[in-house]
Amino acid sequence: GADPTGENYPHALRRILEEGLVERLLYGSDGPQYPGFVNSYLERTLIAMEKAGYSHEDANGFLSANFQNLFGLAP
Repeated sequence: GADPTGENYPHALRRILEEGLVERLLYGSDGPQYPGFVNSYLERTLIAMEKAGYSHEDANGFLSANFQNLFGLAP
């Protein structure tokens, strides 16, 4: 569901981290709901990952490497 305040996102990401499921995450958005949405959503995601304790490697996996690995794409 929606998390307009960004309050729940770090908790969900922390749980995923604790369960060892980071390599199963793929970053995505449901599209540009308003001008600038994609950038603001990415910013909220980065903040939430930092609050949840994601390492640089975890964040890179979530944002791109997991997708690349899943679809056999070169980085």
